[in-house]
Amino acid sequence: MNDYKKVYNSLSKEYEAYKKFVECYIQKINQENIRLKIHMQKDLFLDIYNRKFFLQFLEKRLTQNSNEKFSITMIDIDNFKNVNDTYGHQFGDEVLISVCNIIKNCLIEEEYVLARYGGEEFILYTVNDKGEEYIYNIIEFIRVSIENTIVNFNFISASVTASFGIAFFPRNGKNINDIIRIADELLYKAKYAGKNRVIISDSYKK
Repeated sequence: MNDYKKVYNSLSKEYEAYKKFVECYIQKINQENIRLKIHMQKDLFLDIYNRKFFLQFLEKRLTQNSNEKFSITMIDIDNFKNVNDTYGHQFGDEVLISVCNIIKNCLIEEEYVLARYGGEEFILYTVNDKGEEYIYNIIEFIRVSIENTIVNFNFISASVTASFGIAFFPRNGKNINDIIRIADELLYKAKYAGKNRVIISDSYKK
């Protein structure tokens, strides 16, 4: 009987040890899956969403509520190549971080999704429940805030500007591709008009 108890206790200890091992292993797998999911959704350098996630988000948003009103803003840092060529890529990275933080800080009270669209270009979704003029004023505030910020890194100080194109759903487009295309066209109008400005669709002009 004592031998049976010894075997039973030994097996129980082995089972508990194995159970803890399995639980720990499953926890590590779950953590890795979370890390991979974040990696797939985020631009890890700037800690904002990436282009792929943003497009998936918009698609899902429209599927869930096709009557929602929102704006899409394309944002591009002016003369960014010259910044990199003049001050170096490390300073260029600081500019990206600075601009990204300015955008997020200006939108702290808004419902928005910000993503890196590519290189020095960002794309911004903002709920449009207060009118186009309100959206314009927010984006103009972001523009001015970027213009007035001095970026400092390794004894280098410089300022940058950015250009913006704003389109509205559903007025400017009935699907994701149309609304982004129009916002992009308005962004390039801002570029060609002299940069450092906000261009909005014709219904509301400043």
